[in-house]
Parts: sequence; structure tokens; C-alpha cells
Amino acid sequence: MEWMDFVPKQILVIHHNPMMISLLQFGLSKQGYHVKNFEDRHYTDSSHLDLIILDSKRAKERDILLTIQSFRHTPPILLLAETPVDDERNEAGEGLDFVKENLNVPFEFEELNLKLKLIWAKYRMKIRPYDWQVSVQHKAFKLNEIEIYLDCMEIRLGHVRQALRKAEIYLLMQLLQRPEQYTSAEQLKLLLAKDIVLDRRRVEYYVNELRRKIEIFDDLIHIQTKRNFGYCLQFKGVS
Repeated sequence: MEWMDFVPKQILVIHHNPMMISLLQFGLSKQGYHVKNFEDRHYTDSSHLDLIILDSKRAKERDILLTIQSFRHTPPILLLAETPVDDERNEAGEGLDFVKENLNVPFEFEELNLKLKLIWAKYRMKIRPYDWQVSVQHKAFKLNEIEIYLDCMEIRLGHVRQALRKAEIYLLMQLLQRPEQYTSAEQLKLLLAKDIVLDRRRVEYYVNELRRKIEIFDDLIHIQTKRNFGYCLQFKGVS
């Protein structure tokens, strides 16, 4: 099964060589990433960034370091190092203390892809605690480890499968889009109206049925009920 990001990851490239910037933009865009060039200033702050790719020459520029340090939430930073990383850090002083990832130059694009996969795995909870993906081959979605197959009406976690009824899978999709947020039965009824018509009592019934069926995934997700607030899908291990 091949999955791709439902919302492309945002990568900011800061590099002294315009040719390298173009190559990175072309190659990473082909992989489904949304690539921004620091010089274009088409970004506001790091809340819209999943990664910064920074070359060692620009890392020594004070304005670059100050800009990165001014971000409210600094994403992971991948340093493209032309000399041993320890030498780069010593030359830049304390400016590179926040850089945790590096890739030596020159590199093959396959090396960069592998490095990015490692970064996404390592920093997933910091970058995107709720990682929505869509299947390339099937009518299916994935949120973190949970896979939702609309064509065969079931959810999967590894080799464990659970069949759902139409109303249950539509309710699950609505709750998945609002993780850690409470949604009332009345709100769910309105959200489902264009796909399926249910009164409030039927919404409550199907939510309880859904809760019972996903108990097999209880070590990962469960539905919480709060009086006067509604229902909330909670992922364990996500704050």
C-alpha cells in the first residue's frame, strides 16, 4: 500500500547556490512536498513549516540565524554540511546549537529521501501529531496508524480489521477530522446530513456502536463522552 500526505509537507530551503535551490525544489516537489525558497519570503513563520533545509554557508549568516530563532515553533533543521559537522558548528559558534540533523555534501537524491523519511519518523509527534494520508491505489485514508477503507467499509490497524456500517464509518470520519475536540450529537447530525440522514437518537446509537467496535484498538484510540459537550476521539500517546 502506497500512501501520500493529504496535505503536503512544507519545506523551507535556505541555500547560497540558486542552482541547488532549483534542484531541491524540482526534486522535492516531484516527491509531493511543497517547497519554499527563503529568498521569496513566501512564508510567515514556522507554524506553516515541517522542515528547514539549511546549507552550511548560509548557516553562518547572522540574519539567517536570527530569523530562524525568531520562529515561534522551530521545525527540525537539516544542515547540508560541506565539511565535517563538528567543524561547521565550531566555526558558527553557538549559532548551530539548535541543528540536530545533517547530511554531508555532495549527496545522491536517494540519500536525501532516506534522510527525510528518518526525520519524519523521528519528529512526527512534533511536526504533525495527527498525520493524514491518502491511498494512491484505493479509496482509503490513514490517520497515524489507523487505516480507513471507504470502499469495503472497514478500519485496519496492522493485521487487525473491523467492519463498520455506513453510518458508523461516516461518523468515524467526522470524529477523525476533529481529534481531541468534542462534537455534540446535534452537530454530528448536521455534518452528516449531506451523506446520510439520521436523527439525534440514531446518531447516539451509532456512536455507541462505533465505540464498541473500536474497542479492539483501545490501546491506540477510543471515544470519550462528556455531558453537554458530546463525543471526542482520543489518540493515546498524543498530547
